[in-house]
Amino acid sequence: MGALAAHLCQSAVADVLGPGEIAILLSLLFIAM
Repeated sequence: MGALAAHLCQSAVADVLGPGEIAILLSLLFIAM
């Protein structure tokens, strides 16, 4: 479920941000975990 939620969040954020911002957000998320 975590992967699915991350995928949904990523596609939602992709509409607003570019791939660079998504990569930064994903790395920060993994660091926080």
